[in-house]
Amino acid sequence: MLFGCHAYRHLDGIPAVQNNLAALHEMLLDPKWGKPGMDVTSLSPWAGADEILETVATAGEQAQDTLIVYFAGHGLIHPKNGELYLALHNSRLQRWGVAAGLPISDLRHAILDHENTADNKVLLLDCCFSGRAMAGGMGPAGPENKADLAAIEGTCVTTSSSSTSLSFAVPGDRYTGFSGALIEVLESGAPGEGPMLTMEAVYRQVDARLRARGLPRPQQRNSNLAGHIPIARNRAWIPSAGEQAPPPGPAPRTVPARRSRVQSLRIHWRRYRNRYAAALFAIVIMTIAVASSVLPAGTPDRGTPAPFPPKRQDAGLLQSASNKGKDCVRHIGDPPLGSAPIGACDAAQVDWSMWTFPNDHVRFISQRIPGVCLGADIHAPAKPVGTWGCDDPASAWVLQPQTDGSFHLVNEQALDNGLKKRCAARHDTAIYLDECRDDTNHAWLVPQSH
Repeated sequence: MLFGCHAYRHLDGIPAVQNNLAALHEMLLDPKWGKPGMDVTSLSPWAGADEILETVATAGEQAQDTLIVYFAGHGLIHPKNGELYLALHNSRLQRWGVAAGLPISDLRHAILDHENTADNKVLLLDCCFSGRAMAGGMGPAGPENKADLAAIEGTCVTTSSSSTSLSFAVPGDRYTGFSGALIEVLESGAPGEGPMLTMEAVYRQVDARLRARGLPRPQQRNSNLAGHIPIARNRAWIPSAGEQAPPPGPAPRTVPARRSRVQSLRIHWRRYRNRYAAALFAIVIMTIAVASSVLPAGTPDRGTPAPFPPKRQDAGLLQSASNKGKDCVRHIGDPPLGSAPIGACDAAQVDWSMWTFPNDHVRFISQRIPGVCLGADIHAPAKPVGTWGCDDPASAWVLQPQTDGSFHLVNEQALDNGLKKRCAARHDTAIYLDECRDDTNHAWLVPQSH
């Protein structure tokens, strides 16, 4: 199972990753290289954490011999607990943690799921700080540490760097350093090794190539005999007298990501059960507060709640009240994203849907680019209001109705942080956060249901 990302919304792109994935997919499907009977699944670079975990779990349940999981892209370290996160398309490093990333612990749990039927499990990571996958973040390794993948029988973990080292994509090279060496080994084989390339043989060959180029050395950790797991044919093997090549077996084939609804619900529950418990607790507390008609101390004044039910509104135009019907909030082009400018109200560029939530905040979701919302940085009011990930707190707004039927868009983070009310204000062809004032530049006509 291959996945990775070469183009990021908030991080620098790594074009070589796209070449890594394409080359490995093609080679593993070719009977000259691929292990007999191998099924290959490759995910889109825009895949989210849930889709990745569900696909890994499903592949493990369907595997009859060996499950191989490969990732290439950025590696991020959680600033609080030091855990490795695999960076996905919309990931970003925040002061409080990693947004929209895939924790290595979640990937481990999907690989080691109790319904996984694979006898052997191989994890290949080509990212910075990937050595942290060896021992459950920064914790000690050992059989008692269930998050330690390499401590489980029949598993092999190979990483492109140590827990404190960067991995490299040399400018001008077609592949990243580690994956390029891996591809070379699969293409040329390993002289002196057997008919099938084992994980230990691959590691020795990749390590020698990276040392020769002065690049960070890879790491490998095996449980018992996991280093002898065969993953591909050895192109350099020459049979001696009496030896025969391994039987061809079924041809490798591409397998689309498949998962049942039950599997999807199980993976989703395992990943989000703590959040559901926290949400249930919050609902109980809110119910008690409403029943007693007591406003908790310190709750910011959010004005009159927006007159919308907690549901999705139909897509429509987000217009400036100062020039109704002519000036709308427009989308910016493809990622990486930036400001959301004011411009002509042509439907192809300006359709937004509005979601309202029980705590009275709303989010404006782009109908052109999935997963993108209107957001703002409260600590940088001079920075234009722009396009953010919909799971980012910066994309939450509070609607405050005005007497003329328009609304002030107050950034919810400003309220939660005790700052002065900061509203979305039009300045020429851009939007900035500004102190809320009673003028048309601060007034907006939000999308309405058709």
